[in-house]
Amino acid sequence: MKEDIEKPQSEGIDTDNHIDATQSSADKPDIIIDVRQYQTLLEILDNPRKALKAMGAIIVLTIAIFAALAFVIISIKSFYPYNEIKTNMFGATTMENEDVELTYWLFNTAEMWANSGIRVEKGDILTIRASGKSNTAIHHLIEQVENNQQLTHNWAGTEGHSRNSNRSKFRIMPERASDALIMQVIPEDVVIYDDHFYNNKFISPNYADDCSQDENYTSYNNYYFIGKERTDLRIVQDGILHFTVNDIVLTHNCVSSIQAYNNTLIKKKLNLSESEYNTFMRKVATLESLINDTNNIDEITEIVEDRNFANNCKNWIKYNKESVNVGKHPVALDSTLYKHLDVSHDNALPFYNEMHYYRDNNYYNAWFDDNVGSFLIVIEKQKNKN
Repeated sequence: MKEDIEKPQSEGIDTDNHIDATQSSADKPDIIIDVRQYQTLLEILDNPRKALKAMGAIIVLTIAIFAALAFVIISIKSFYPYNEIKTNMFGATTMENEDVELTYWLFNTAEMWANSGIRVEKGDILTIRASGKSNTAIHHLIEQVENNQQLTHNWAGTEGHSRNSNRSKFRIMPERASDALIMQVIPEDVVIYDDHFYNNKFISPNYADDCSQDENYTSYNNYYFIGKERTDLRIVQDGILHFTVNDIVLTHNCVSSIQAYNNTLIKKKLNLSESEYNTFMRKVATLESLINDTNNIDEITEIVEDRNFANNCKNWIKYNKESVNVGKHPVALDSTLYKHLDVSHDNALPFYNEMHYYRDNNYYNAWFDDNVGSFLIVIEKQKNKN
């Protein structure tokens, strides 16, 4: 019994494979972590020479990228050098960079002193170039095209026609070619369609014989001849650029001056004494005053049936075409006078003509409404004033 009690309690346990808990940690196996994904990078970082070469390559690559981007930007700027593009309410498109403003605007030649909306300041230096075609007698154009006739009033460029006539002295700039492009600077606070505007210096000079035709006169009225090109144009006042073709603005002063000048030219050809001419003109004035008077048919009849008066009227119509060539009244045939006379438009002169119509209706731009065409205007403004 005693021997049974002293048997080891570990019986049945494999003591050869048992690891004692008190065994030293130094006898335990090592754990190895092998990183392979960034092995090349780690090798470079472990090698100072390779690390320097890698940094150099990165710097060179970065410089190359920035150089390529700079080349692209400079190339684009060389073809399209403007930083900002804007369009005003009148259709003028302006592109600008640090030194220059470049504006493009399409001008309708039928407009009298067309507002471009382009602002300038005193001291600005402009270079203005223009191209295009216009025709200032659309009614002749239509008639001759319909009849397959050669044009007698040809299309004109921005430098206009060198054509001179008895009407030349009444153009906005009498010393310059007819229908050429001209410009002026109008203060921004001037109302464009106000009656006062049409009767001051911004519309036209006084159409009197004492109008000077030298450069001082032109500058005083702030008119600039542009034509095909005007370079280094220095602006003398703040305002807005307005453009028109060099035609005739029919203000009240202009209408009166044209009539007086036309009468003077015709008078020389009628070969009448002073008293005969004055008598004739008094009868003309009487008929003008009775143009729509139904209560004075007898007075009208007495005048128009006078043989001398009738002959003078026929001669007047003949010589008118050789003078300023004042046209017919557009609605005169509806008047009491012409219904009573039973005459055609050819007999509507001299006692009621187009000048009466323009004056009575304040129709200042009548000879501009007869225009057709357009000019492309390019305005270069230097930002740095000298």
